[in-house]
Amino acid sequence: MKTHINSIRFALCCQLALLVLCLAPLNSFARIHHLVEPMRFESSADVANYFTNHPTLQRFFLSNSPDVKSLPPLPETLDTLFINNCSSLTSYPQFPSSLTNLSISGSTSLPQQLPRSLTRLSLANLTGQTTLSNLPNSLVTLQIDKCTGLRTLPPLPESLTDIWIHWCTDFTTLPRLPQSLKQLALMNCPISRLPALPQGMSHLVLDQCVNLTSLPQLPPALSKDTRPKALEIYNCPGLAKLATLPIKPVQTASYSETQTKESLSEYVAHNQYMTQFDIVNSPSLSSLPPLPASLEALKLNKCAGFTSVRAIQAPLKRLTIMDCSNLTTLGALPNSISDLFVAYCPRFSSIDAFPTNLTHLTFNQCPSITTIPELPANLENMFIVDCPKVAGLPALPGQLKIMQLCNCQQLTKLHNLPASLTQLNLLNCPALTSLPQLPSSLKHLSIVGCPGIKTVPPLPTGCSFRSK
Repeated sequence: MKTHINSIRFALCCQLALLVLCLAPLNSFARIHHLVEPMRFESSADVANYFTNHPTLQRFFLSNSPDVKSLPPLPETLDTLFINNCSSLTSYPQFPSSLTNLSISGSTSLPQQLPRSLTRLSLANLTGQTTLSNLPNSLVTLQIDKCTGLRTLPPLPESLTDIWIHWCTDFTTLPRLPQSLKQLALMNCPISRLPALPQGMSHLVLDQCVNLTSLPQLPPALSKDTRPKALEIYNCPGLAKLATLPIKPVQTASYSETQTKESLSEYVAHNQYMTQFDIVNSPSLSSLPPLPASLEALKLNKCAGFTSVRAIQAPLKRLTIMDCSNLTTLGALPNSISDLFVAYCPRFSSIDAFPTNLTHLTFNQCPSITTIPELPANLENMFIVDCPKVAGLPALPGQLKIMQLCNCQQLTKLHNLPASLTQLNLLNCPALTSLPQLPSSLKHLSIVGCPGIKTVPPLPTGCSFRSK
């Protein structure tokens, strides 16, 4: 059950990971990679023999072949070529005109001349390359990852629509961008300025570009706060101060007293533009300093010194508290909070009042809590899990859609269910003996490990039912 709840609540934490998933053309490039079986060869002659026996080969993946020093002539039908961890490969043949996809990773040498027919190029884990040879005029997608030493790119072809540059720690200069460009992602690059952005650009991702302090004029698609996001900015402190951006840049920060030399107050003072703040592994902390007005999400994890959390002045939207072993009380919280998650806090027993804007509530493995105070009118999702001393619930708000009660062993009664409820899960609540009338909105009902419930009210039309 813990895994199930965590999967619901922690899915949001995965939003900043692998931003390349935002770029559809790069996704299709990755899918091609999985269609090609990696092959290892002992020598260049073995590769030549393989080509002889497969004259109509379309895709070829040469991998982990450190003794291959040169590639023999490639089949004229070859469309896709992947080269991975071939450290001695220094000699390339003339490429066939059929080749459109090329990926080279973990090598020390690149072809002097790239195929003219190339539409997709991926380079990764290359060292010693300060620049690239001229890019073919047919290129559509360019992906560069962890190429230490690469400082800039040659002139970009007008056919290019997608560029992704990630973890190129020496990359400082981006040439003029072609007018055809639609998507640009720069991550962990020390670039200090961007060239003019084409008017047709539809997606820009900037992540940990710490030297950027300004942006050129944004094209129409990036100048509005749209969904899905057209402009995404993460951990670029120099851009967090810009007042002209259509979005608020995401600035994450993490503090641990065992790893950070500064005090918590000093750290917060130096990160006044952060929007997400995690305080972890800090058992000596017992209170919070004034937090910046930009802060939207706060997490306390493994902070045993906190016995209560109160007097938070920042306009938080999400508060997460985990593994705070001595926490007993939550005081008055900002009414701006819409998402409250408290888990693995064995002494947590009370909360003064819920924020009025709360829509998502989770109490997970809080065995000391006995009473749930009045629930806010806007609450939509409620998960009470492994809280065995909770004996009753207050009146349920009219906006509630999902409710899960698990291992609430002293729970004896449910109030009337709201007309908005679509999902009700009751798991291991042995003292519960009856259910109120089920609303017509209910689509999913689960009753497992509740032996006291002998009969179930009539199910609404279209409602699924699970019981053991």
